[in-house]
Amino acid sequence: LVEAIPALRTILATDANGIAIAANHPQIIGQNFSQRAYFLAARQAPDSDTLYVSPPFKTALGVWAMNLSRVVIDEAGRFAGIITATVNPEEISALLSSVRFADDMWLSIAHGDGDLFMYIPSRPELVGTNLAKPGSMFSRHRDSGQAANVFDGLITATGEYRLIALRTISPDSLQMNRPLVVAASRD
Repeated sequence: LVEAIPALRTILATDANGIAIAANHPQIIGQNFSQRAYFLAARQAPDSDTLYVSPPFKTALGVWAMNLSRVVIDEAGRFAGIITATVNPEEISALLSSVRFADDMWLSIAHGDGDLFMYIPSRPELVGTNLAKPGSMFSRHRDSGQAANVFDGLITATGEYRLIALRTISPDSLQMNRPLVVAASRD
């Protein structure tokens, strides 16, 4: 599946204890992922209809990524583990870069709780930064309850005065536990 879907980096199956029982990277089979946020969120509120979107994190292979997970329920209706797809940041970066039409433009993707997943052009020091600070553009957008907003002002994460458009991504059909927030900005 990973070879057929370039936007994925890893597919992983864990048992109910968080032990990797199958993966496209053999070196992670047998590793314990029970303390990872994506596993804990699924185990604490198991719902096989929910798509669990993890905050960005550094993978066992040393790459900043986000996971999309579904819960596996056994025949008795109990939590049996998760199936997880890790988003390929290189592929998403290429997609975002393709819409960057000016040198002063930047694009980003953040987890619904505010953790920055990707920033184009690349600024590795910002990845993982929480944007949900009081008064930040991210917080203003989230708190508005609107799916899309355009603001101008100081960007808290960079200290720059910018025009920024933000869009919350959370299709009803996916039943995501957390949305994604995509932003495009110009000087």
